[in-house]
Amino acid sequence: NAQNSVLSKIDGGASWSLEMNKPIDVANSSFSKTLDETNFTIVIIDATAVINLPDPADVTGRVYILVNNINSNHSIGIVLGTTVHLLGSTSPSTSLSVTAGTSMIIQSDGNTWYQIH
Repeated sequence: NAQNSVLSKIDGGASWSLEMNKPIDVANSSFSKTLDETNFTIVIIDATAVINLPDPADVTGRVYILVNNINSNHSIGIVLGTTVHLLGSTSPSTSLSVTAGTSMIIQSDGNTWYQIH
């Protein structure tokens, strides 16, 4: 389990720090889950893996790295009514797919998911 620790700042304030030493999750044929605070990097190795994003309103600031290590695009489930802002697109999408052999980083702003890489 990651532990929260308080860091003091030079200006006298404090901030919270989360450890980023989370394991890599391997999304194989038996992987079926909505991602949560225990996940960070998900490596897709099977086309039948089921990966769902949590509601962005519940996880403001959360970041996930999605790595597709199979030879076909892989769909990621998103909450109905939620959108994803993909790089290079001017309008939000209602679906998310990780291209074969690539990776993507996504982050929640509390309203939607943004592809940031």
